[in-house]
Amino acid sequence: MPIREITGYKTSRDYIKLYELAQTQSIICMCNFGEGRARDICRTIFDGNLMEISARGTGYVGAETIKAFIKQCKRYDVEWVLPEAKSIKPNLKDELIKRGF
Repeated sequence: MPIREITGYKTSRDYIKLYELAQTQSIICMCNFGEGRARDICRTIFDGNLMEISARGTGYVGAETIKAFIKQCKRYDVEWVLPEAKSIKPNLKDELIKRGF
């Protein structure tokens, strides 16, 4: 039987936190694709206006507002890997801690 589950990592589906954090660094994500239980390993890309989640040229999420971003993340059941606190850029770290990250 094929092993498909990605386990042992701290992940989240808090799309507001993902949107905020991805404005300072690229974040590893997993998205549904195709039929069945297939998942793709992706990353965030932010150009100052457009927030994207993509893998190998396949765009899953592309949004200019947080509302559109959350809607698209739900559509693809985006799950993201929580970075270690020490890897979060200092200017955002204190703010995220205040918000419960």
